[in-house]
Amino acid sequence: MIYCSIAARDFKVKGKILDWSTGKGISYAIVRDPDGTKATTANFEGFYEISLHPGRNIFICSSIGYDSDTVSVDTGTIKNFTCIYLTPHPVLRKMISDSLKTYSAYDLIMRAITAKKKMFSNLKNYEFIAHSRCVIRENNGVGFGTGSIIIYDGTFKESINLISNIWETKPMRINGINEYSSRGFFYSPSSFREVIEGQKSHSRLPSALNSLLGTSRIQNLCADELIYYNRPFPGPVSSGALNYYKYFFEDTLMMDNQKIFKIYFEPVDKNDPGLTGHLYIAAGSSRILKFEAVLNQNANVGNQFENVSVIQQFIPCSNDIYLPLDYRMDITSNYIGILKTEYELSSLLGNYKINSDTNGNSPVKSIQAIMPEKGRV
Repeated sequence: MIYCSIAARDFKVKGKILDWSTGKGISYAIVRDPDGTKATTANFEGFYEISLHPGRNIFICSSIGYDSDTVSVDTGTIKNFTCIYLTPHPVLRKMISDSLKTYSAYDLIMRAITAKKKMFSNLKNYEFIAHSRCVIRENNGVGFGTGSIIIYDGTFKESINLISNIWETKPMRINGINEYSSRGFFYSPSSFREVIEGQKSHSRLPSALNSLLGTSRIQNLCADELIYYNRPFPGPVSSGALNYYKYFFEDTLMMDNQKIFKIYFEPVDKNDPGLTGHLYIAAGSSRILKFEAVLNQNANVGNQFENVSVIQQFIPCSNDIYLPLDYRMDITSNYIGILKTEYELSSLLGNYKINSDTNGNSPVKSIQAIMPEKGRV
């Protein structure tokens, strides 16, 4: 919905970004103003929220694989909800032939790493503010004892299969929501710390999840070192990545008139801990725009979770410096096929202050609240 608060002079636009051809919401589409000083992302279902200044505002909606759309909003005439439709680029798919899908992307990754190093050489420090939310869902109602399925000796396997079949049709219900605001500080060449400034909890996070996250609730996937379970390993575009990961072209997408290469990556040695997934690189600048990856089993200590996936997008903030706009994790656990738990962690980053001892930078303003999933809260 679109609404405004005149008393607070805080005009907010809430809406949904959809695929013109299918009518479905576009997950994690980016909404930003033309100079890039204010930005946010849609949620998985395409819903977004962004604050505007009084008067006429222009913002751009974009997503890889689509033509961007520029939207003009006058806060004095906001009345109704307006969907924003993005058109899939006509050459969205199959721009790389099947014979090339196993072709090494080594040279492209080398250029991307070089571009990242050059960017960080101009980046003395930065600071950001993040708003994060963790939603916990469980398939409540399946268990042992009165009113549930009872497991007797000698029929354990059959009972587990029966419970698993029931679990498959059991709806996931929200069991808790945790929200917190934090401030992150980066200092060249690799020093980073995060400070939790405010927190609102409706349930306690399990020890296994805290162990997975450690002190790094938000990470930059372009960093040289990533840490999960307090166990470091090289990032997919780190200085040592070319010896640790292998890369293959998978597709060429478009965003407006810019080619975006979709690259598959995984550790060279599958016994090494690391990420496996895709990264999206702009053809001209070799800038990394997006990560979609999962933590492999060798990084998932003790196999405490069934799946740990991460998504992160980057936007230009100042002087061609690309920094994270979001950091999202989807985590699932499954206790012997009986109790399934999902953790959805979403962080939006903003208020960037870049090279604070210099002048002329234009910090990204505050990121808006993370939108809940429709019908889930």
